[in-house]
Amino acid sequence: MMKKAVMGSVVAMAATSACLRWSTRTTISKQNITLYRGKEGVDTEWKGGPLIIFAGSFNPLHEGHLKLAHAAQRKLGGGKRVVYEITVRNADKGQITEEEIQKRVTQFTTSNLWVAVTPFSLYIEKAHCFPGSVFIVGYDTVVRILDDKYYPQGAASVLRELQSLGVSFLVAGRHDKDGKWQELDPAAHPVAKDFPTMFTTLTKDEFCVKLSSTELRQNGARL
Repeated sequence: MMKKAVMGSVVAMAATSACLRWSTRTTISKQNITLYRGKEGVDTEWKGGPLIIFAGSFNPLHEGHLKLAHAAQRKLGGGKRVVYEITVRNADKGQITEEEIQKRVTQFTTSNLWVAVTPFSLYIEKAHCFPGSVFIVGYDTVVRILDDKYYPQGAASVLRELQSLGVSFLVAGRHDKDGKWQELDPAAHPVAKDFPTMFTTLTKDEFCVKLSSTELRQNGARL
């Protein structure tokens, strides 16, 4: 059962915390996270620690998400737990209502999966909450992470801070609209090549699922 008081506080926090500026992001703390330990409910004693973080809107959660999480665990080894992460404020789509957050979180708790609700839309913010963790991202997302145009100081300056936090990225490839496979080659990328331990690629043989939440919403389907 959801704790509305807890969820409500996270939603209210979004108005101020989700848009933290570069100069104030060090104020981020784990108190801003609501972590659900599957069917056990809200974890009130979590002290942090390295995890595999899979951030997304999960609208809806589907088989492709689960297969990607399993592929990440196989690739990384070491027994790290996958925690799905939903931000209450999407950088592109705006703030999500409390009712919608509850609906999305329920997808995980009823399947006994761990999910965190945070107010952080930027990976530099997420990294301060989950230092030492590996973030699962898709090809489209890593292209933006590595693009200088999103950073006044350049992508390399942000990557150096992420590196200092022990954060790394596991990048899943994808088919583009013409059916061509796209995946990151860190050694060949002009920015990623300077951070050889930060980016690991899931090859097509390791993960390839043609399924999207957008298509499922259009078809009225869920997991």
